[in-house]
Amino acid sequence: MPVRRNPIRAMSIQARLDALGITLPPLAVPAAAYVPFVRSGDLVFISGHIARKANPGSASPG
Repeated sequence: MPVRRNPIRAMSIQARLDALGITLPPLAVPAAAYVPFVRSGDLVFISGHIARKANPGSASPG
């Protein structure tokens, strides 16, 4: 039996929103200067980052 694909999943997010007649508001300007991380003792709190695999051969682990 052939696998049927959902045509909705093949659409880009923007194309799907357009097809549904949905318009998103523009992004808000940040109200302050944000830092990517804060260290408190032995803990590091990160914000707005996702986990990713290291690049082979890179000097940086991320």
